[in-house]
Amino acid sequence: MKSKKEKHQHTRAAEKGQEPSVKTKASDTLSAGLKRSAFLFLALIGFLVYSNTLNHGYVLDDFSVIKDNKLTTQGLSAMPQFFKTGLRDGNFLVEDNLYRPITKTVFAAEWQIAPDQPAFAHFVNVISYAFLCGFFFLLLLKLFPGRFYLAFISALVFAVHPIHTEVVANIKSIDEILALMMVFLSMWFAHDYAIGGKAKYLLAASLIYLLALFTKENAITFLVLVPLTMYFFTDTSFKRIGTVFGVMGVFTVMYLMIHKSVIGMIGVDNVPVVDNSLFVTQSFGEQRMTAIYILGLYLKLLLVPHPLSCDYSYNTIPIVSSAAHAGFIFSLFIHGGLFVYALLKLKSKNPIAYAILFYLISLSVVSNVFVLIGTNMGERLLFAPSVGFVLAVGLLVERFGGFISERELSFSKLFSRLSFSAILLPVLFAFSYKTIDRNRDWKSDNTLFEADVKTVPNSAHMLYYHAGMIAKPDSLKMMSPDQKMITLQKSEQELLKALQIWEPFPNVHGLIARIYKDMGNYEKAIFHYNRTLSLNNNDPTAFNNLATCYFETGRLPQAEFNFKKAVEISPICYADAMCNLGSVYGTMGEINLQQGKQDSAKIYFDRAIGLFNQTLGCDASYENAYKFLGFTYRTLGDSVKFRDYMFQYDQVVANNAKAKAVK
Repeated sequence: MKSKKEKHQHTRAAEKGQEPSVKTKASDTLSAGLKRSAFLFLALIGFLVYSNTLNHGYVLDDFSVIKDNKLTTQGLSAMPQFFKTGLRDGNFLVEDNLYRPITKTVFAAEWQIAPDQPAFAHFVNVISYAFLCGFFFLLLLKLFPGRFYLAFISALVFAVHPIHTEVVANIKSIDEILALMMVFLSMWFAHDYAIGGKAKYLLAASLIYLLALFTKENAITFLVLVPLTMYFFTDTSFKRIGTVFGVMGVFTVMYLMIHKSVIGMIGVDNVPVVDNSLFVTQSFGEQRMTAIYILGLYLKLLLVPHPLSCDYSYNTIPIVSSAAHAGFIFSLFIHGGLFVYALLKLKSKNPIAYAILFYLISLSVVSNVFVLIGTNMGERLLFAPSVGFVLAVGLLVERFGGFISERELSFSKLFSRLSFSAILLPVLFAFSYKTIDRNRDWKSDNTLFEADVKTVPNSAHMLYYHAGMIAKPDSLKMMSPDQKMITLQKSEQELLKALQIWEPFPNVHGLIARIYKDMGNYEKAIFHYNRTLSLNNNDPTAFNNLATCYFETGRLPQAEFNFKKAVEISPICYADAMCNLGSVYGTMGEINLQQGKQDSAKIYFDRAIGLFNQTLGCDASYENAYKFLGFTYRTLGDSVKFRDYMFQYDQVVANNAKAKAVK
């Protein structure tokens, strides 16, 4: 039986403004009904602020990992392949160094349930996020028993924070939501193991952590954070903490071995400067000073999430070349101070210290401070670290808002507090408005690029994205000649600006080459396609497009060489290049026929027929292959095969039109 002194220890600590004990049983102070209501309220808020994404389409990486990925679109039948290949395997245009088989399985399941229906995938994102917000509240109550206001305020700020828009509004980023949910569950069971010592909780915590690793690599930071959570929020022995760390460590090694066997070790090589601007300099000091400066930008976005962008690449954030840089000094001072404070308060298990360490540790692997990654900055990278931030907010509001000493727990008490209604509530409304407003930008590539090219006008990547968006071939077909030329010129100017920012950008050279081709300036197009290939000689699309320019200007030997190259180096069956090469041989056959060289003409026509048939072997719905086969047989005098292939051509055109209309 507890003494009177022990019974009132929690209350006296609160009255003195100290942190109450985190070991108090939640059931002593908090009803199941209030917990349930709070969970549902937070889940509803999380759902509502993202409900305007439910009619959105695919954007950015959604295409390479879902819609245009030949493995994902096979549905769950391809699941065994997901564990043997990288995330983007199945899309030959994108290099892959990511291993996330659980994530790809989710995409395949979504496709199998609702093929090519992004609305369903967006619903999965939003409902998953809503559940995460509610579960975050329950986890905090487990770690901070009885402290309803702390848990509720922290989870509410998390639910509406605009920094999460890149994750929730982008289908591809469900990996962040699922990974965080899994490590929360791992923490939950690790806490149970710390209290009860049952092996089943140890196994559950470790296995769920392993699943999180297979969902997204940055879950590896929870190898430290899960044991750290046990230390802060239980009185368990260091032996049990060490056991959890050891078992999770074994699973981590297992994961790393599998990762290495499939796509190599975690990390990236030969990262383009336009993806991570830190690679523009070889100076270790400049790279790290810039990375620390970016940490300051992250803190700014957590405090004032405006403006937001899907891209912060070169040259949005210039390299910090001097230790006297004000932004670097400020960020170093702030982060250094936070880290020192956390270490000083580590022994006393101060919750603010935990929030700081959670933020810093979860951000460490994506910060570029310790190891360079594939991007210099991204809002999605703040998803897990924001947990530490919102927990700190909740702790501060709880203390300075007078909630620590509050004995009566209810929603009405929360909203009646001046500190909440006059200070925090306006912030929550502002965050909610910003989230809903920013979601609109994520509706499509068009809306996203149109918005963000204004936010980051010095990003070579964003200029490239926007220029390509406004000059899409399908859009150009719908324009009058004058409108088309104006659009092409606008695209050209943005691409030239991108090349001024970073000239060795192969994608920009490839796109501006296409723009010049559409303008009828074949020499400039050929120049830029050649420049593309000088920067990346393993691009089958560039070889195909260069060959097309040569073909359309009558330079058949050069066209033949480059079409052949496109077919040879393509990792998958490249129907366009095959059919185009067949057209070259068909044209050569006609030239030889006109010159009276019957035997040579027959050789070229046979080559053309062979390539057109290979094209149909790659893609039976490839319209031009049927048409060109018909034309070739007509030239050879075979009227039966001519009519047969033209009939098949008409059928395929009709079928393709129907399929397009359904989509």
